[in-house]
Amino acid sequence: MQKYFKWLPHALTLSNLLMGCIAIRYALQDNLADASLFILAAMPFDFFDGLAARALKVSGQLGKQLDTLADMVTFGVAPAMILYMMSSDSQAHTHYDNWLWGNPEYVQYLAYSIAIASAWRLAVFNIDEEQTYGFKGLPTPANAMIIAALPWIAQDYDFPWLPQQLQNPYILVIIMALCTWLPVSGIKLIALKFKNFSIADNLDKYIIILVGGISLALFGFGGMLPTVLIYILVSVFWPKKSVSVS
Repeated sequence: MQKYFKWLPHALTLSNLLMGCIAIRYALQDNLADASLFILAAMPFDFFDGLAARALKVSGQLGKQLDTLADMVTFGVAPAMILYMMSSDSQAHTHYDNWLWGNPEYVQYLAYSIAIASAWRLAVFNIDEEQTYGFKGLPTPANAMIIAALPWIAQDYDFPWLPQQLQNPYILVIIMALCTWLPVSGIKLIALKFKNFSIADNLDKYIIILVGGISLALFGFGGMLPTVLIYILVSVFWPKKSVSVS
């Protein structure tokens, strides 16, 4: 029976890619909330393709390469397009007459640095054998979560002051720079993988999951931003033995 389902991991990976393509389509139409939804819809496919491959014993180079290519589109290019369009919209509603905004279209191109950083991050991950139970730099799906949260925060005034700030081109440039740096930063971060389910051994992971769940319950899709921030903070300040990348 197992042999009849060996196609499943690849189908899940290609479904991830399909979600990314649709996200880009919506981003280009300036429908950024729906673009974010399709990035989120891709995440279960990205998570379960590896589990399915291991369960069906079909792990191999083809699946690894397909996964990287799909992640590049969904978690690299699609988020870059969202920030590009947000930058375009912010400049259409504000006037900045100085050296930085003399050529606003070129400033918008800074958003594409996220795609470049994602490509570098994914390539390094493929050849780095030390990133099993920890990461060096923010994984591309988590980086994409930060950006996917922004269109929802921009229209959700439950967040104090943030929606208005996301209409400021300078703030968006700072976000572009941060989301370019995080994947290639080399910061040691926790991988949410469990060797066992002991609270003592996995307290850091349970804290991240609990706080993430609360954030999503309180703020909806905008809660992805505080979820990723908590993930980074717990990883950085937790005892280093817990975030080993070996």
